[in-house]
Amino acid sequence: MRQKDFHPFIGAKMMNKTIHLVLIGFLTLSFIQTSNAQVCKPQNVASEKKQAAIKYLRRLSLDLRGRLPSYKEQLDTYNSGHVTDAVIDSMLKSNAFTQQMRSFFQDLLTLNINDLSLTQAVHVINYIKLTNSGAYAKAKDTSWIIIDRRNIPTRLLMRGANIGCLANEKAKYNTSGQLLCKLQGTNTYKPCIDLAKDRSGGTQVIAQEGYVEVHPFWDEDSTRTWRVCGQVAYTHKNITIGKATYNCDLSKSSHDRGRYNRVYCGCGPELKWCVRAGEANSGISTWKTMRTEILESMMEQSLRFIDDVIENDKPYTDILLGQKAEVNGPLSHVYRESAGTKTRIDIASSKEVTVPSVPYYRPKVWKSFTMPARSAGILTLPFFTLKYATNRGRLHRYHNAFLCQYFSPPPGGLPDPTDACHNEPDLTQRCGCKSCHQTIEPEAAHWGRWQENAWFPLNPTAFP
Repeated sequence: MRQKDFHPFIGAKMMNKTIHLVLIGFLTLSFIQTSNAQVCKPQNVASEKKQAAIKYLRRLSLDLRGRLPSYKEQLDTYNSGHVTDAVIDSMLKSNAFTQQMRSFFQDLLTLNINDLSLTQAVHVINYIKLTNSGAYAKAKDTSWIIIDRRNIPTRLLMRGANIGCLANEKAKYNTSGQLLCKLQGTNTYKPCIDLAKDRSGGTQVIAQEGYVEVHPFWDEDSTRTWRVCGQVAYTHKNITIGKATYNCDLSKSSHDRGRYNRVYCGCGPELKWCVRAGEANSGISTWKTMRTEILESMMEQSLRFIDDVIENDKPYTDILLGQKAEVNGPLSHVYRESAGTKTRIDIASSKEVTVPSVPYYRPKVWKSFTMPARSAGILTLPFFTLKYATNRGRLHRYHNAFLCQYFSPPPGGLPDPTDACHNEPDLTQRCGCKSCHQTIEPEAAHWGRWQENAWFPLNPTAFP
């Protein structure tokens, strides 16, 4: 029948008739008994083998490249009758295979940033909009974009009220170089440090400092400066107040930096000791949040670690034992400047963990470095130790992902609730717990020299 003569109704009738004939034929054949076993065998063995080779090629291509093979690949396989080693090698060397392995490990280790957060408390600074008086601007107010502390208790200690600095008045200093704060409602200026000491002693005085023009480390435009509240712009590495010395440059853990570190210390040169927030107020639409930039970099670092093993045909065990990793701009900054901003224990510093220097605003520039001696491949990269924040959680994920082992209740269930074994404080001996914790406790200790609820290694001198 010619195409132009085809009618849907006639076609449907013909199709129904054909289906009925096929069904009748099938039912008839199903009742035929034959003694000739050869009737069910393929009539062309060579053709069957060629088809099997193409099916194998398709499975390989889907598994290794995530797509079907090309027509030419299928034709070549059909003609040769098998999948050649050269074809498999080309798949394993392709970028598509690298992407497949990336996706595999991203699923295996649940590498996503949606459920992660980075908290650096008082070291977070915001882009905010202030009026000339330092009040927080409303929609119709004339305002200035200012960088100030985000933490409200810190602003209370700095200025005596939850207000910003004087957004349209440059910072003033006395002959000793001390930043001056203007007492609210007067033209009197006093050293901001002295007023902060008074507040820590219980005397409440409201006073504000002016602004300083600063080019922050995250801004690629070297000609652009931002107004930064004077107390945020402090650059001294340490300061002595009375008998106490406050370390400002993050070379010490926070418990060594002093209670009023947040008031007496600033964000350092180019604001390198603080973390940016409030990007929406900056007017730069292309900026992501710094949290997103850092977490995305951590995830990409882990995936590039996998890439290196796959692309360079390294032993699969290097995923767990390898010592080579990479950092980009955001990670280089975090390793070198910000690692100690939120911790209560003695962590390793940039002296123990040396990484290349890459400007923060270069997220696509990656440079390799050698991980600390205690490192264990992807298991001690920042994203893994942050994603699985406790040593038990890290061990549990390792068993699930790499050993295909899961911790389950003991066979037969738990003893009677009144059994004294439930009172055993040692989890490796307590009934219902010991079947898992006899494995968990000693193996989780392998992460014992890495922070929990964080991602940096401990100081090897303090924790040999």
